Amino acid sequence: MDNPFYYVRNYTPDYGRSIRHRFTQMPVNFTDFESIFATTPYKSIPGYYYGENGKVEPVFESQWNEYNEAISAGIQQFAAEFSKLGFSGNDTIQRYVAETVYQYYFDNPQDQFITDVFANYKDNVSMYGDTQEFAPALSADVVLSNSIAELKQMTKNLEISLSRSTDEAREAFEIRQKIEKLPVKKLKPRDALFPKNDLSNYVVPKKLPAQVVLLKDQFAYASVGWNKNSKKQEELSAFTILEVSSVEWTATGVPRLRTRFGYITAHVNYVATLRDDIDQYIYEDVKQVTVVTPTYYYRTVAFGRPDRIDEQAKRGQKIDVLAVEWTKNGTPRLKTANGYITANKNYVSIDPKMTALRKKAVKGIVKRLTK
Repeated sequence: MDNPFYYVRNYTPDYGRSIRHRFTQMPVNFTDFESIFATTPYKSIPGYYYGENGKVEPVFESQWNEYNEAISAGIQQFAAEFSKLGFSGNDTIQRYVAETVYQYYFDNPQDQFITDVFANYKDNVSMYGDTQEFAPALSADVVLSNSIAELKQMTKNLEISLSRSTDEAREAFEIRQKIEKLPVKKLKPRDALFPKNDLSNYVVPKKLPAQVVLLKDQFAYASVGWNKNSKKQEELSAFTILEVSSVEWTATGVPRLRTRFGYITAHVNYVATLRDDIDQYIYEDVKQVTVVTPTYYYRTVAFGRPDRIDEQAKRGQKIDVLAVEWTKNGTPRLKTANGYITANKNYVSIDPKMTALRKKAVKGIVKRLTK
């Protein structure tokens, strides 16, 4: 019976029925990626046993790993999304994508994801040995006090370790190379290619397309970088509702919202996503509403207690709406001559017939309850 083995890359030939399948012929060492498999939540497999129907089952010796849950979810999500691209069965495309990713990893040890995430994976290289980070940061003193050969024993990837270390440590490594009379290779510090801004200051829709409302007048741009020449001439008015087709990022990690007019800011002071239950509110082409349930007027859209006006809109009262304005949470408010009132359909209606029916229904409920 053939006993197949599957590798990303291996250097061992087939032996008898031990068949070795290679995914790529790239002339590189892939042992770095073993740390990914080390995130599995067990320490070792000390033996095997016969399970149901004579099936051979492994004995797992469990060991908690802080990265297992996150990386497992990430792998499953990637596999699901990649499979939707329709490349299944096309080995050429899959191999090209994989080899591009492998090469990027080897060429960019300073990448923010590699230094912030991958470098932190813990692995016990020897069976039952102590776990250690894949590429820990090194201090300048450690770099100066040890040979390069010794430094390589402290990490599985010296370049990644130094990229996530201090400027002083990288300078010390240049001195170390000179001491050992080696060509001086300057290592880059950790890149900040991914968002480094506080994302709580920005609107980043979870699902696309999404609707947002402009809280202030603003211009759109033809490019995500907002170059001067890309500024559109038409100014977009506050409280305009736009559909966002995608979120794109600047080189410094600032999100921009792509709309049919161009790229607009995602800052929370300028845009807001419409609330999830927006269907429960009146906000489109509102000229007049009828009060269904008594409601207060407010001086601002915030509807804070100090903003509340003692005057109350009465049931059945018809109120002219001057404008629809929005809160930072994406809630519409109706601006009237006497102040702001709610746009919630439980309190106001634009359909007089519905209002009459609601009154009748309420009376019927009250009548039944008082019997």
